[in-house]
Order: sequence, then structure tokens, then C-alpha cells
Amino acid sequence: MKLNATTDLRAALRKLEAAGGSASKVLRREVAVFAGSFTRDIVQQWTPPAGPSLRGTQARKAGEKAVHRDVHRIFATAGYAYQTIAARDPAQADYFWLLLMAGDYDEAQRILRLHTSNARLRSAQVSYRPTTGLHQTARKNGRVPTSQRVLQVVRDQRALANYIKARQAKVGLLMAGWKKAAAFFNIRLHAWVERHPTGGQIRPQLTPTRTAYRITNDAPHGGVNDLPRKARALADIKMNQLRRRLPFVIKSEIRKLRTS
Repeated sequence: MKLNATTDLRAALRKLEAAGGSASKVLRREVAVFAGSFTRDIVQQWTPPAGPSLRGTQARKAGEKAVHRDVHRIFATAGYAYQTIAARDPAQADYFWLLLMAGDYDEAQRILRLHTSNARLRSAQVSYRPTTGLHQTARKNGRVPTSQRVLQVVRDQRALANYIKARQAKVGLLMAGWKKAAAFFNIRLHAWVERHPTGGQIRPQLTPTRTAYRITNDAPHGGVNDLPRKARALADIKMNQLRRRLPFVIKSEIRKLRTS
């Protein structure tokens, strides 16, 4: 991703040079300011779990809550399944539990299908531990759809809780893909973002005829979170702001030189 100005400022820049100023110095300073502004905003407001109204600890908590919600759209605990059966037939619920304790998951699945009061559980497989791959394959655009039926009822609640914690520990991974750019522009990141090893890249392109910064995010799953589109949209916003600002900056620099 590159931020650059395409506005034709040649006449104004020639006036600046004629007044004894440095056009390249002014352009580099202003482009750096806007590249830093892009980096700050893309991390704090545009990269999930952060958003315009979700920052810092609130963003982390929202991300962790989303993980918990998505996982429970795929997996249900055996205790919850028991409750949905007991709502209809307590005797069948007790039978379901005895089958679980005996490890007869096929028969437990049949009882669940016939007697659960929750239609989302009727086609769920019953097993001891969660098959974590089910969660990954069920995700669409970075999340599990609300229409998703439960795929598995899990007896080992601790194993399910541990899986949720492991997934929650990845919150901030996508934001960490901007770490190199943030460090370059002295932008502080939260510890829950810094803990991740990814960092992306920033490559300044500063030549006599070009002033630009190439900023990349190397974190996985950015595409499914619509991050590339968001980054392009924000880059366009920043470039338009830079185009509008530069003529005023150049005029200000010329006035300073003429009055000094």
C-alpha cells in the first residue's frame, strides 16, 4: 500500500524553490505525517476487532466475546444438550446422560435428535472432545454465520473451554500485522497486540522524484476480514486530505521565507 500525492503542485513548488525553500523537504515531511496518520487510524479504528467505536481494552473484549459466540455456534456442551432434552422429557435426558458417561455417543446422538427442544442441536454429532476443524471450516468472512446450526455436542467441557481460550489468545493478531509501521512512526500498541510475532513491513521510497511509503500487513486472515478494502479506502481518504493540505503548506512556507 502506497500513499502518494498526485495533485499538480509544480508551479507552487517552483515558487517555493525560488524563495529559497526545499520542495523535497516539505513534501517528505507532509507525506510522512499522513503516512503516520494512516498507520494510527488503520490500527486503532479500521482493523478488527477495533472499530470507530471500539478501541483499546474494549476492542480486545469485543474480540474475545466474538470468539466465544462463534465457537458456541458450532459447539454445545453436553450439559446444555441435557437441559434441552429435559425440557421435554426428563427421563430421556437422564438416559442421554447415562449414554454419555458410558461413551455410547452414537446412541446419545439418536436420543438428542429425537428429544431436544432446540432445533439447532438436532443434527449435531455427539463426541468427547471438540473437533476444532469444524470451527475453522464454518467461518465465513472471518466469523460464523448466525444461521449456523450446532455441529457437535461436546462432553469434555474443559477441552472446549481451553479451545476457546486458545482462540481468544489470537485476538489482536490482525492488528499486529501493522507493528513495523507503528514502530517506524512511534505509535504505541497495546500489549495484547504486541504479543503477536507478526509485524508486516514498511518501506520508505524517498528519491529526488518520489516520496512514498509502502506499508504491508502480513498477518493471516486479513482478506476474509475485508481489511484490504478498508485499507485502500482509508489510504484514499488520507491522500485526498494531503492533496487539499499541500497548497496551503507551500504558501505558508513561502511566506515564512519571505518574511525571515
